[in-house]
Amino acid sequence: MYRLTSNWRATKFGTFSTVDFSLLIDDFNENVGDNSEVVMFVSNNISFTGATEINATSISGGIATFSNVSIANGDFLSFGIAQSNPTTVLPGGVSTSLNTRFWYQAEDLNLVSNDNVSSWINKGQNGLAIEQTTGNRQPLFLENQMNGFPAVQFDGNNDQLIIPNNAELNTSEPYSNRTFSMVFNSGSNITNTQMLYEEGGATRNLQFFIKDGELHFGGFNNANDGAGSPWTYTSYSTPIMSLSLIHI
Repeated sequence: MYRLTSNWRATKFGTFSTVDFSLLIDDFNENVGDNSEVVMFVSNNISFTGATEINATSISGGIATFSNVSIANGDFLSFGIAQSNPTTVLPGGVSTSLNTRFWYQAEDLNLVSNDNVSSWINKGQNGLAIEQTTGNRQPLFLENQMNGFPAVQFDGNNDQLIIPNNAELNTSEPYSNRTFSMVFNSGSNITNTQMLYEEGGATRNLQFFIKDGELHFGGFNNANDGAGSPWTYTSYSTPIMSLSLIHI
């Protein structure tokens, strides 16, 4: 089992046959034994179906080098490091399992394609599941959707999964900082408003959503309850493409 890095897409300028790549491996906190434990994946598709696997040519000073790699224009690239203990797998950027409070992975659902998702277990330390008891508002479980992994498909209309009120989310504030991360495929319609995640209500609110071809992150705090508050609605946005794999 490999722990994967981000994915890149190559744009080739000029004329050359091969190229060398270097990967800093110290940040992975894995004990790398030999070159075969660090792999480069090259594929002509974003799903990495039939990807070519290339072992590192050498490892020195915490840097893995891949020499004389053939890359075509438009190829997709990724790197993987063999895990010394697969049970310690964590979301990217999270330092410890204790810090991982809410973590929902489609591969943890014991379902088959086109099954309704009524409850999604939380493998994070909080343990609070997300649920939907109304059948026609339940999203679908689909197999083999992203890099061979399953996904949960929302209809863009009224599908919704709900996280109950919880002290670690909205009824208290035990943390000074929180990090959100999600991976999804955008649909063909990225113009209409589509809420990806929302918490809070009329006093405080935080939300991620798609609208007018952009991914938005926004929020407000109408309560006078700390430094810098109250503050009106503030948002940031970035353009996205339809039918694309997006990681935020």
